Order: sequence, then C-alpha cells, then structure tokens
Amino acid sequence: MSASTPTFPARAAALALTTVLLGAPQAHAEDAPPACAQDGASVLFVGNSYLFGSTSPLRYYRADSVADLYETGFGGVPALFGVFADQAGLELDISHALSSGFGLHDHVEAGLDRFTAGWNCAALQSLSMLDRERPGDPGRLVEAAGTLAGALASGNPDTRITLVATWARADYVHRENRPWSGEGLEAMTADIRAGYEQAAEAIGAVEDIAPVGEAWLAAIGAGLAVENPYEGVPHGMIDLWGYDHHHASAHGYYLEALVLFARLTGLDPRSLGETELGAWELGIAPEVAAGLQDAAWRASGRDALEPFTPAPASQWRPGRMDVDP
Repeated sequence: MSASTPTFPARAAALALTTVLLGAPQAHAEDAPPACAQDGASVLFVGNSYLFGSTSPLRYYRADSVADLYETGFGGVPALFGVFADQAGLELDISHALSSGFGLHDHVEAGLDRFTAGWNCAALQSLSMLDRERPGDPGRLVEAAGTLAGALASGNPDTRITLVATWARADYVHRENRPWSGEGLEAMTADIRAGYEQAAEAIGAVEDIAPVGEAWLAAIGAGLAVENPYEGVPHGMIDLWGYDHHHASAHGYYLEALVLFARLTGLDPRSLGETELGAWELGIAPEVAAGLQDAAWRASGRDALEPFTPAPASQWRPGRMDVDP
C-alpha cells in the first residue's frame, strides 16, 4: 500500500462492507436515494473516461440522447443510464461533463460556470487512483468535490449529489511495482471507497455513494466475472476490464450504469431483466445481463430498491428486429 493511502481503520471498515455485500441478500445499510425518480428530473454526470466508456463501444453510444457540456461527442454510461430510465418509464434530462484524464479538480480548473444550471441530481467521479502523484490520497478529491458541490448548489440548493466510487484496476493490483501490487482487488476497492466516503462526509452526502467497485467484487464473487484477467477468461465467464486492464469492458460499464441507475432512481435494476434493451444493443448475453443486474442490486441497496415493470414496448424482443428503441 502506498504511504499516502487511507489509514487501516478506514480500509478495514470498507473491507467489512465488502464482506457484507458478497454474502447472502439482505437489507443494505444505506438507503438508495431516489434523487432522480421523477419525470422531468435533470441529471448531470461529471467525470472522465470511466464514465464515457473508453476501450468499449460505449464511448459514442447514443450520443445524441444526452447534452454534452464539453462537446466531445461522447454518449457513454450517461446515455446507457438513459436507456435504463426509458425502460423504467422515466423521462429524464441527462447531461454530462466528461473529459479524458480529468479528476474533479480538473473540472474545477476548467471553469465552474457550466455547473450552475440547476440540476436535480449530479453524479461526480474522479481519478481511478484518487491522486496521480499520491495514489490513494483523497485530499484533492475532497477539496474539489466541495467546490463542485458549491457550484451546483448555487444553481439549485437542493441538488442531490452522488459520488461514484470506481472499481479496482487489475493493472494496479496484478502487475508488479504498482500502487496496490499484490494487495488484492478488495484492498484497492476499499481504499477508493474510503476516499469517496471522506469526500461525501465533507459535502454532506454521506449516503450518496454509488458503490461501483463493490458491484465488481459482487460479480466476481458470484463466479460471473474473472478476478485476474491476466490469467485469461474461462468459457462461461466475462472480463469486466477492457483490453488495458484499467478501463472497463462493455460488461464493466454496463455494471457501472446499473449501479448508477439503482442509486440515483432507487429502482431495482433486476426489474430490467434479460430482455433489457441496452444489453441487446451492446451484444451482452441475456443471462449475463441478468447476472450483472443482480450484482448491481447486491451492491446498491438490495431490499431498499423498488421493483418496477418495464414500460410497454421499451425492450428488445427475441427474434425480432422491428423494435423501436
């Protein structure tokens, strides 16, 4: 562990939460915040390649369905989130500010005016290691999250902010001489989660963390996804990482979008089911989609999440190509 990573008690608490997440289904300690469960709600996603879908087909996926504050042409996870919302019968106004390699502090430096339009809810995601120079150190994350929270509140004091705690990097865990070499995915996941918890407490959003890293561990623990992609991917399993073992694959981003859907809307992602449209468009097998939905449910609120019936004609139909998405 890097000398600047969170203290052992913080990691121990996060590891204890991971143990609960990988166990049998039960009520989650956090209530899923239904920040965007109403028609017409506006949603802003702020982040980097971990949200715009680098190394996957998500990068330009349905880009015309979202407002792009940086004019990048990206669709990414926000667009997939919108597909889930459509199937849940929600009409949401979705925007994103996504730029490659940006931490939240970079978004602050790029100018705060774009963040004052008055969103109902916002999802904020920073660097995969929290700090480039001091991996695991949440200092810059905490400061930048506070600044962005202030800008968002100036446009709408009731903006509900969710912080996106990202996944452990296989290249940082399974390769030598890297910040979390040999410590295991759980350790990096716990350290990243602990950093976001500090930021959440600082801005008063202590229940509003999207536990994407824990959802990855849940998918791995269920035997759906491989733990170490450098050892290959056996038949019947998937790789949540992209080809660089850093970013996500389509499966990994799909899981991230499911977690965000659950946390921002309070809806049960399992209700999307095997005929979920986004999975079909991305080439994700129906049974894999269902398994990822279950992993997102395990990490994101479980019994606190509300089941729903997908809107009529909103999903793909096996054997037919005439479905209007």
